[in-house]
Amino acid sequence: MLKFKKYYAVILFIYALLQFTCSNNPPIWVEKRPDEISFWHGIGFASKEIDNSKEIARERAIYEISSQIKISISSELDIVVNDFNGSVESAISSITKSRVQLLLPKLELIDVYETKDGTYFYVRLNKEKYKTEMRRLRQNAIATAINYIEQADKVFTIESLIWVQKAFNEIRAFNDEPIEISYNKEKFNLYSLIKEKSSTYKKRILIEASMNKKSLVTLLDQDNTLILNVMDKVTKESLDAVPIKLIADNLEYSLISNSDGIAYHIIPTFSKPRFYNAYFEVDTDRLLSTLKKNNKVLFDAPLKSSFSIEILKVKAMIYSSEKNLNKPLENAIIKPMVESSMNTHVNFVDENPEIKIYIEANTETKSVRNDNSFPYFVYGTATVVFENVFSGERFFNSNITNVKGADFNSQVIAGIRSYEKLSKKLVEQLESEILLVQSDNDK
Repeated sequence: MLKFKKYYAVILFIYALLQFTCSNNPPIWVEKRPDEISFWHGIGFASKEIDNSKEIARERAIYEISSQIKISISSELDIVVNDFNGSVESAISSITKSRVQLLLPKLELIDVYETKDGTYFYVRLNKEKYKTEMRRLRQNAIATAINYIEQADKVFTIESLIWVQKAFNEIRAFNDEPIEISYNKEKFNLYSLIKEKSSTYKKRILIEASMNKKSLVTLLDQDNTLILNVMDKVTKESLDAVPIKLIADNLEYSLISNSDGIAYHIIPTFSKPRFYNAYFEVDTDRLLSTLKKNNKVLFDAPLKSSFSIEILKVKAMIYSSEKNLNKPLENAIIKPMVESSMNTHVNFVDENPEIKIYIEANTETKSVRNDNSFPYFVYGTATVVFENVFSGERFFNSNITNVKGADFNSQVIAGIRSYEKLSKKLVEQLESEILLVQSDNDK
């Protein structure tokens, strides 16, 4: 019995030693790459110093398989590459990426081996199964793509562009060789048919811009609406739900046509004369945003249209009543200052104005000077009003009071000093509230 216990202990020790030794011996595939020609093999390694090392090792193993599929595709490639930047390499990469996505469920996980340094990941793909699966997926993709084209052709709407993009996404993984089909009793290359449809659909969308005015004027025109009318160029019927990218003054706006095929954009008020230019196009990025992930967008750059309208100087007339100590000034002070500050924004006229500017100003004394050691103090008040001649609306109203002017020798000169300060304050207010603020739209 004691003898058995002695050998039993030895056996346990040897078994434990073998287990320890075996557990430290890496699998054969780590040291010697598998060479079974019926498979593509992918072995990836990632250091444990990297976050998610196991997942990174898996991705590298899959990438290795994709590289071998890429070699297989390039050896059999027969494709027009104009839509891949004219590059065969771009076309191969695009097709490879699509196929690997399709074949992920068919990859066999053979083993995962971890060491103190990192993780090894081994997957493989049976070449014959790959070919069989490709044939099956290819036929399914062709049938689905044709169905999408039929949907697009039923009634032309903005959805037609989405259907044709879906058709392209279906066959994207199989563009390494021509796909001959019969559609509407005619023979086509499926890829060429999809390209032709996409080009035709894009050209059918017509966007026309209009306004109810041929020109705008500075300061006065507010909340003017740019109207974008979206229609089918062939049937002349309105198209709703069309996303539009509008670029004006280096700013981008996202619009969408309503049930009447119309989209609206408010043109801001401008303070300086110039041309207002807007550019617009179908926003295919927005339209196909849900389809773009891991897929190449089929459409070329959208057709851009433009709209331009001239911003003219508003015609203005100033009505000025400027008094100093209740006596009219021989030479107005505020009026020329206002004219000078607004000269680049407004066209001052003597008749038929579009806006009227009313200026009323006066000065007064509020106390008696005690003796000659004190200056005369005079206080000025000014009101400036801008009025729309057509609507009667007053869109700017400034009232500045109690602006003090001083002079040791004369109340009249003290009043002039007050006017100088009044003029400066009024000009600053005009620039901050009308000219400079609205100039932000002129940039």
